[in-house]
Amino acid sequence: MVRRAARLATLVLLAGLTGCEPRLDPEQYGKVIYRLPQIKGADVPYPLPELDEPGAKSPAEASASEK
Repeated sequence: MVRRAARLATLVLLAGLTGCEPRLDPEQYGKVIYRLPQIKGADVPYPLPELDEPGAKSPAEASASEK
């Protein structure tokens, strides 16, 4: 049991020392951005479209019924 705990602690220590962060090739993927740029208006919500009333006919249906 002690040996298993020692092996696990050694494995965790080695993983921490070598780092677990992925390394990406900048030539293939470009520069990795860790912080997003500030874009004007990004915090403003997108306006939702107005919906028709239930039971109201669409313009296509209205012109078809007039014929």
